[in-house]
Amino acid sequence: MAQGFKNKKTSSSSTKSHKPQQLKKGARVIPPSKPAAVAHKLRQEKISKSVNGEIERLVVAKSIGKLSIMKSLKDAEEAKFQKEKSAKEKNNV
Repeated sequence: MAQGFKNKKTSSSSTKSHKPQQLKKGARVIPPSKPAAVAHKLRQEKISKSVNGEIERLVVAKSIGKLSIMKSLKDAEEAKFQKEKSAKEKNNV
């Protein structure tokens, strides 16, 4: 008679355990399929883009003041100041 250890059967698990994945950011949106819904969605996106663009333009316009860090604007202001200074000197002489 053969003697020896019996190998254990490898159990195949029918249910695999999945590691939890990172959730995706953003809203879950199903794209519209009806023509009217598609047109409405495009219209909403266009309005949203225009509103955001307008807000950005306003912020840029307000930031041009003393806190501006854009070198070209600073150079333009210095050139303007030099012109005004030279004009005042000509008027005083």
